[in-house]
Amino acid sequence: MPFNGSGTYTLPAGNPVTTGTTISSTTTNNTNSDIATALTNCITRDGQSTPSANLPMNSKKLTGLAAGTANGDSVRYEQISSFITASSTDTLTNKTLTVPVITGYTETVYALSGTDINPANGTIQTKTLAANTTFTESLADGQSVILMLSTSTYTTTWPTMTWINTSGSGSAPTLKASATNVIVLWQVGGTVYGNWLGSN
Repeated sequence: MPFNGSGTYTLPAGNPVTTGTTISSTTTNNTNSDIATALTNCITRDGQSTPSANLPMNSKKLTGLAAGTANGDSVRYEQISSFITASSTDTLTNKTLTVPVITGYTETVYALSGTDINPANGTIQTKTLAANTTFTESLADGQSVILMLSTSTYTTTWPTMTWINTSGSGSAPTLKASATNVIVLWQVGGTVYGNWLGSN
């Protein structure tokens, strides 16, 4: 048996030979055969042989590893760490999520600096009017925005849209002055709808 199961190689019986004695062919042949079996069980550095079982690393590292480039390749530490970093900061764009379960979700509130109500900036937006303002919108079907609008005595002009109010008037609401008014805008079938939720 060339190796003892723990990686230690022991020469077969009859070794070492004694100086001044005749070395028998049996001892020599057994020794050469045993060494040949041991070498055959080793992994060659030029890749001629491959492992026949899992290789326990005994808490040691593989160093000098080439970067993986194809399926089935090993990967280096920096490849994994770079992927994790990129994934944690990646922005999902035009991704379809089927029956997702999302917990701990928090959306950044966007302070609208211009006049275009665009859901690409987030679905919760705020704005304080400092002058008469004419809004535009960039909604697509299935998109919506909640706008918290702080007003004074300035006039607000809305884009073309259908208002759905509790009064059933279908006209733009009269916003409460010196208050924060909450308006929801959404689009269905190419039509933008709006609803004034109230103010505080």
